[in-house]
Amino acid sequence: MEYLTTSKNLIETEKIGKLIASNIKPNFVIGLIGDLGAGKTTLVKNIYKSLSTDKTINVTSPTFTIVNKYPADMPFYHIDLYRLHSLYDFQTIGFEDYIDHNGVCFIEWVDNIDANIKRDLDISLTITENHERLIKFIAYTKKGREILFIVAQGTAPLKGRCPTAD
Repeated sequence: MEYLTTSKNLIETEKIGKLIASNIKPNFVIGLIGDLGAGKTTLVKNIYKSLSTDKTINVTSPTFTIVNKYPADMPFYHIDLYRLHSLYDFQTIGFEDYIDHNGVCFIEWVDNIDANIKRDLDISLTITENHERLIKFIAYTKKGREILFIVAQGTAPLKGRCPTAD
């Protein structure tokens, strides 16, 4: 199931982050796809802001650390595969340690390596000519479809109609 919308500014991106956070569950894996500067880390930052009670923590891109873990009610992992180029590289970071541990896992550049990474939802961000963000949601699981439906109810669809709940 897919859904397409836009974000015209940071306020709209924050709203989308809140919508995602409102229904996120443990053992949830989200893949993030987009060019440099498309807003992947900004979206993760807004989701974390909605899930955490500690507003002093600054979510940053884990490009050089590969994995950042943030305190929240459930473990919050932010992984960046930009500098990884193979399934072997991915396995050496111990990816399995970050999923199925009652946490939520965000994987930037999930399309950068040729691996079948099981995900609930992919979010693809594209910068438009107007400097807006075209945001495409692709749900793979029931949990992913639930998030997609929540986002669709809180945003305007770009094309077609809003998806319905299963």
